Amino acid sequence: MFYVCDPDDEKGDKRHKVFEYWYSKAVELHEFIAKYNYTVKSENGYTVNSSILYNKDNYLEHFIIQQFKEEMDIL
Repeated sequence: MFYVCDPDDEKGDKRHKVFEYWYSKAVELHEFIAKYNYTVKSENGYTVNSSILYNKDNYLEHFIIQQFKEEMDIL
């Protein structure tokens, strides 16, 4: 699962903090969950926070993260 915090309404950072909190609670119950945060600047100059949640036991972990970063860099 991945999410992107849209900064258009200037609440993107607040949403990102909420997702961070949710992740911290989820990982207490499900140890297999891992998260990778990635921040990019959009072509309009906005800072866009995004994260991907994945199963840390997935043998494609590095590939998944690399693909996620490449897709986010298209912004």
